[in-house]
Amino acid sequence: MVVGEARVSNLWKFVIAVVAVFTVSAELGWQALRIAKSAERSISDPRYRRRRLIYLAAVYGVGTVLGVIEVIRGELPGLAMIGVAITLLLVCWSLRTAIKIKVPPQ
Repeated sequence: MVVGEARVSNLWKFVIAVVAVFTVSAELGWQALRIAKSAERSISDPRYRRRRLIYLAAVYGVGTVLGVIEVIRGELPGLAMIGVAITLLLVCWSLRTAIKIKVPPQ
């Protein structure tokens, strides 16, 4: 009887693995479709492109500020400040690009 239970257990492991792979593949495909639609919209809609760049700058800026605060508090080592220059460059690039986008009046 133990052999039968082992077969059932192996079968369930296989079924769970197949379902998990299918689910992850479907999620990745759906996300890829959303990214493609977002890219098409950003090409045709300058307001959307500007909004996305400002959002990107805000995310990087808030992350940088939180990281610096944790270094000041002593929760992170000082070595964590190495990435600050790169994130500040990304914030500056995003904001400069967003400012340069010409948005037609409504």
